[in-house]
Amino acid sequence: MKFKKVLSILAIVLMLAMTFVSASEKITTIPSGFNSFEEWKQSILEANGGRGYFSTTSSYWGLCERQCSLLPFNGDCSPCSSGETASMCTYNPDSMSSMTTWASATAYCNDFLKPYNYYNRQCYCQVPTTQCSGGADAGDRKCTGDSVYQCSSSGVWEIVTNCPNGCEGGTCQQQQCTDHSTKKCDGTSVYWYNSCGEKQEEYERCDSNEVCENSQCVKVCEEGYIGSKLCSGKNIVQQYQNADCTTEIKTLETCSDSCQNSQCTSPQCPTCSAPTSWSQCNNGQMFRTNYKCDATTNYQCQSFTDTTSCECGTSPQCSYDEVCESNVCVTLDCAENEVADNHECIEKSSSMGLIIGIIVGVFVILIIVVVFLVIKVKGGRNKKR
Repeated sequence: MKFKKVLSILAIVLMLAMTFVSASEKITTIPSGFNSFEEWKQSILEANGGRGYFSTTSSYWGLCERQCSLLPFNGDCSPCSSGETASMCTYNPDSMSSMTTWASATAYCNDFLKPYNYYNRQCYCQVPTTQCSGGADAGDRKCTGDSVYQCSSSGVWEIVTNCPNGCEGGTCQQQQCTDHSTKKCDGTSVYWYNSCGEKQEEYERCDSNEVCENSQCVKVCEEGYIGSKLCSGKNIVQQYQNADCTTEIKTLETCSDSCQNSQCTSPQCPTCSAPTSWSQCNNGQMFRTNYKCDATTNYQCQSFTDTTSCECGTSPQCSYDEVCESNVCVTLDCAENEVADNHECIEKSSSMGLIIGIIVGVFVILIIVVVFLVIKVKGGRNKKR
């Protein structure tokens, strides 16, 4: 008896000393809503009226061990006594109980990453019975918390499913759906959906120039500038249309001075007075009053003195056969029948006639004077005789 008690205590210690071990194959039949196999196992015990691994004498958790090398010859070990049924079996490394388990002895022994070459099998052992706790027959169902359990043919309450909306009378409660909870796009229309995500009637149908986005019909426009350019202060602006048909004003250009009629403009100067005539050439310099208008004068006419070098101011300051052009004495270029005189070209014929007339006149005067002198001399000689 003492030996059996020691074995029982060792089994309890081994089951409570759980170690995390990697596994290549896990049991995937654990229902949703449980964080571990042990939590599921505890739920089964509670459903069957017990809260400990060894809470009853008619059912218990059994354990057996075997080396992988003996598995092909002796087969798997059995943790339950003869005539008892084994359920919810798990396979663990060595003598440990782990959070992640293997589905079968073959799966464990064939796992290249197994930590040990021997394993233990843990099963829920129970004497076969046709009734579950509470007098339920096989196939009967009940609710424990938010889970549905069914009585198996071996008299064990086994979990069927977890109920997200609650459990009542051995069945999961249906979700209560609220109509017209949200709107969603479907194709080119907006539809109502209830709180369960089920599609209901059409809320809005989009036009040909619209698309359905974010549960609403949105217009689609050609993106680009529209309308005419305008002045806004010193800026040239124009309206811009986005793809969603919204518009905004964009600045195309910022003028340095001003903007008029959608164009950058500069201040205009008034018509300034013409410059005065050049002064007489004096010591090779001439002066005159002139006017200018630009940004430096704030676009107002402003007088200033022009100065230039010169040879002459007028033709009389040049030789008789020269004229004053652009303040420079330039020799007259007379034709063949012309001669330069008094700063101009005159015809040769008129000048020669004048010269001949002068010469003839002088010659006649000389003759008259000579004749007069001769007569006077002769007259004086006759008186002396």
